[in-house]
Formats: sequence, structure tokens, C-alpha cells
Amino acid sequence: MFHTSSQQKYWLFPSHEELKRRRIETNKAYCEKHAQAAAQKGCEFLTPDEEELLCQHYMKKLLEFCALFQPPVPHSAMGTAAAYYKRFFLNSSVMEYHPRDILCVL
Repeated sequence: MFHTSSQQKYWLFPSHEELKRRRIETNKAYCEKHAQAAAQKGCEFLTPDEEELLCQHYMKKLLEFCALFQPPVPHSAMGTAAAYYKRFFLNSSVMEYHPRDILCVL
């Protein structure tokens, strides 16, 4: 049943290269959208690798936060939160939405 589900079609990627390509596209779209304003202010953009590093940092914070609860947060809930967090930042830039703010929503 899983192999014919929409979950496999929309939530799994064929390779790490596909994920990297999506992150690069998201970063590029944000940079192009805000290039003029950034040039006026003398700002620089994060690279896709820097964005990924920032996301990884806050992913660790999410898991540390969940570990503090008594009774413990179920592993399935932590996994779901992590999946939504990662998926959100495949389509949105950390320069637009701060990862700390997104963690509050999860």
C-alpha cells in the first residue's frame, strides 16, 4: 500500500542530490527576489550550505527541547515535527523565516 500512496510520491526523494537541488533553488529564488533591496543596504545572502547548517543547528535544538519533557515526547511526535521542519525549509529560506520561530509553531 505504501508504494502506491501519495506519501511516497510527495514525501520521499530519490536522492540526496534532489534535496540539495531543491535547497539551491529555494535559496536562489529568495536571493533573486530580494537582490535589489540587499544591494541598497549592502547586505549579503547566506549560501545554501550556510542555510543547511543553520537548519541542522535548530534541528538539534528541537530534539533537545523535546527531551526535556516529562513524560517524554513520543518518538513518533518528534519524528513528525522533524519531518515538517525539514520539509518547510525545502520550500522556504531561513533568510525569510527564522528557524527558531518555526520551531515555536511545531
